[in-house]
Formats: sequence, C-alpha cells, structure tokens
Amino acid sequence: MTRNSITELLIFLRSEAGAGLDLSAPKRVELLDWLTAQRDALSEKRSAAKPKAASGKAATPRAAASTDRARSRTGSPPAGACALLHCDGASRGNPGPASAGFVIYLDGEEIYGKGEPLGRMTNNQAEYNALLLGLEAVKQLGFRKIEVALDSELIVRQIEGRYKVKNQALKPLFEKARLALYGFESWRIRHVPRKDNAAADALANEALDAL
Repeated sequence: MTRNSITELLIFLRSEAGAGLDLSAPKRVELLDWLTAQRDALSEKRSAAKPKAASGKAATPRAAASTDRARSRTGSPPAGACALLHCDGASRGNPGPASAGFVIYLDGEEIYGKGEPLGRMTNNQAEYNALLLGLEAVKQLGFRKIEVALDSELIVRQIEGRYKVKNQALKPLFEKARLALYGFESWRIRHVPRKDNAAADALANEALDAL
C-alpha cells in the first residue's frame, strides 16, 4: 500500500460512512493503530530519501506567521496549528462526586478552559471523561492536530498501549478516547507532574466545589 492510499483509508474510517462498518471498537482501534504505524513508517522512508534543501533557500517571513496567530484568536486556527490540551479529573470518595477540568492552549496562550460536574464515579473514570470533554472541545475549535498532557500516568500509559485496560468500567471510556484521538490528523499524549497541570486541576475542583 502507498502512503496516500493508507491516508485515504484512515480518513474513511474516521468518517461517518466508516463508522457504519461492522467493526467492534477494539477492532477499529487495532486497525487504526496498524494503519497509522504503516503510514508513519512510509513517511520516515520518504523523509530519509528526500534531498536536503539548498542552504540559500529563503526563510518564511515571521510577520506572516504572526498574522495567522492573530486570526486564530477570532476565528479558525491557522493551518497546521497544534492545540495543547491539559485535562484533569477529580472524585471525592473514589467513587464519589466527580468533575472534570480542561484547558486548551495555542502557542502558550490559554484560549479556552472549562470545569464540569460529572456525577458519581471513580477518579480514573473522571480522568477519562475529562480527556473526552477536552478532545471534543479541541475538535469544535477546528484543530486537526493535538498534544495532550495529563497528570494521570495510568491513563497516559493505557492510551499509549503500554498498560492493559483491566478495569471493565474503564474499557468503554478507553475505546472512546482512542477513537476520538484518531479523529485528528496527528496526536500525541504525555504525562506531566501535577504541578504542571494546575490550571485544569483548579477548574475540576471548582466544579466539584459547586456541587
């Protein structure tokens, strides 16, 4: 398969028509994982074979990039822009009253944030719900690329595929999160210390305090 044909297949699987295929969520995620790995491998080969640009090539003017960033504050994000999503879930009682908080950044500037009550659930369920709410908000803002940061190492490692999801209550949330991530052109997820996730944590706690 060529890189273009794989990309077209990925786009189809993410579309409404592709959603109608008779595939279980785990099988769909497995197929998306495999196709993405094949596409990335072909991209690496293509990049390695591509000749280096001449040293005298003119650089892109900085002013144009600044204009694009300015427009993104009032309309759609600039082409190729990558949103940074910080999210956090909280539960008092574990299980108990729970909430979610997330903050979206572009170029280091906060562009949107929200805290939302979730009802009664465990802390890990709240973490997954915070991720899902944040991903949906990023999508609604028009971003096609995303980087996600959470202070829950468990959720991050599960999304990465390094930890198995053994808890039956988390499996549907895990599958929804993976499918939501594959709705973006590119994505990555990383674990951050709690102190670096303070804004999302504060929104989650504010929503919890309001219950």
